[in-house]
Amino acid sequence: MEKIFFRDIAHLSYAILIISLIVLVYLVVELKSKMNRFEIQCNEIKNYYADLLDPEDLNKIFKEGKFLEENLGYIKKRRKCLVISWIAVVSILMLVTLYLNYLYMQGAVK
Repeated sequence: MEKIFFRDIAHLSYAILIISLIVLVYLVVELKSKMNRFEIQCNEIKNYYADLLDPEDLNKIFKEGKFLEENLGYIKKRRKCLVISWIAVVSILMLVTLYLNYLYMQGAVK
């Protein structure tokens, strides 16, 4: 079996983990942008129907603002779970890589 150059693999692993964190930040920012867009669209829809419906019916349809709050709350909750999971996985992979790199430097892994 050929030897694998662990130091190169460790550096590659670090690069992949850093890129993964950059992607995470990008996705969180993108999701925030989409949440803002969702809020704007809900308000636009409400304004479109304001000419057709009386305010009481409009409030019933949109649950007096709870529709938007519930949906944004759900999205924020899911975002939090996904970010925590993503960070946990990246942290575990980073710790494993650091530990294996430490063993390699000590001569325990060849």
